[in-house]
Amino acid sequence: MKRLLAVTVLVIIFASSCQTTTSGGQQNNISSSDAVKEMKTYFDNAVKKMDEMAISEGISQLVAVLAIYNSVTSPAEEVKLLAQKATTELTKIEAGLLLQPSAEWLEENMDQKAAIINVAEKGNQLSPAVILMYNIGGSRAAVSGAPVIFEFASGTGLLSSATATNEYGQAAAQVGRFDDLLKENVIRAQVIYRIKGFVYQFQTLKRDFIYRPATKRATILAYERAGDFISDDPLIFNKTYDVLKKNKFDFVPYNGKLMGDNFLKVFGGDLAAIKSLTLAKDATYLVMVFSDCYSIRQSDLRYAIYTADAKATLRIIRITDGKIMFEAVVSFDHDHGTHSQGGSVAAVRGNAFRRLAEAMETELGNRINEINTILEIKK
Repeated sequence: MKRLLAVTVLVIIFASSCQTTTSGGQQNNISSSDAVKEMKTYFDNAVKKMDEMAISEGISQLVAVLAIYNSVTSPAEEVKLLAQKATTELTKIEAGLLLQPSAEWLEENMDQKAAIINVAEKGNQLSPAVILMYNIGGSRAAVSGAPVIFEFASGTGLLSSATATNEYGQAAAQVGRFDDLLKENVIRAQVIYRIKGFVYQFQTLKRDFIYRPATKRATILAYERAGDFISDDPLIFNKTYDVLKKNKFDFVPYNGKLMGDNFLKVFGGDLAAIKSLTLAKDATYLVMVFSDCYSIRQSDLRYAIYTADAKATLRIIRITDGKIMFEAVVSFDHDHGTHSQGGSVAAVRGNAFRRLAEAMETELGNRINEINTILEIKK
């Protein structure tokens, strides 16, 4: 590896944007001669560590040089020169460092996304997480052991703040809570070294994670099927909507038939399919209702009596991660003697859809408090 450390004499201003010092964090004053000896040792160690690609250790050694400089009341020219060299090398290193969000924070186009505040599970928010890489020779290497500080840039709450990157350059914090769930919160990750009471911060290495309040909006999608027949006007939708619309929530209706085969993918919790739904824009949840009439048979050839089994399932799915937050199931079948019947195929499926819709209405009414808790609806 080409040696990164070049002797460059620059005028250094320690109050510049690239570094800060802690108040009351200085060491006892030392002489310039002692300072030079220590600074040279740390600088030489930094050269060695950088050549070994021990990036974080090399940075720590360079910051130690500045920490010693900061402890000298009247530094000699040689002390100043060593501090200038350390600052120059830190600036070069910073130009090669890259602080990226982890994969779960990226959209398909690789843009960073915002998270929705998880009101139902306050201690289970999407963790702010970064990856620290170092560009060298056209390739990237993970930087391990680098101190990453997470803190609120906007808003307040409970957050595990300090950590260090692992062997893959990854670091993350855990969000315990947001004090205000109705406002946007921003958590900032920064790379900050603290050596001998001296604080050095890479100003360009920042990554903000935005948490937006959950909207009081959900999209209701209903899908009624009987073999190859798909209903244009699902009966179960009206019954479902009538129960839910009484709550303080904006429920937006949508006919699941228009989704085609994609309905069943979304219903099954396929996250990619969920994310592709433009109809779910600004919605926090999907309310998916699948009403299915099957095993249609002519049970009595003499009187043209048709029977069928039927089942309806309602799921409330959280859009951010595809998690099924609530499920309600009603069914009628031959095994329990509750099957539907009618004088024709159309009649038996119509009877099945009607009974499922009425049964789901009753089921949701009985479990409305459970739904309210999940959606954080307060009476």
